[in-house]
Amino acid sequence: MPRVYLTASQKEEAANRQYLERLAKGLLIYKAVNRMTAKQLAEELKINIRTLNKLVNVESVALSTDKLRKVLEVAGMGVASFDQHRAQM
Repeated sequence: MPRVYLTASQKEEAANRQYLERLAKGLLIYKAVNRMTAKQLAEELKINIRTLNKLVNVESVALSTDKLRKVLEVAGMGVASFDQHRAQM
């Protein structure tokens, strides 16, 4: 099989996709462990249910800083995890 070389842009896109997938898994785990419905989780995060669904489906969304911080904390991806992700890029 031939080697495939990714451009810097493709590498960044792949890293971002991986990060969003980890975020989605973290949210689903939190929801399951706490036996919550999607609506309850969205209310706890103070985000719209449609926004939560987009996050779980690995789609990008626009969030305010305070909401983003809460989402990252719930998903087990606090600021330290975010810094590690940026260091990998």
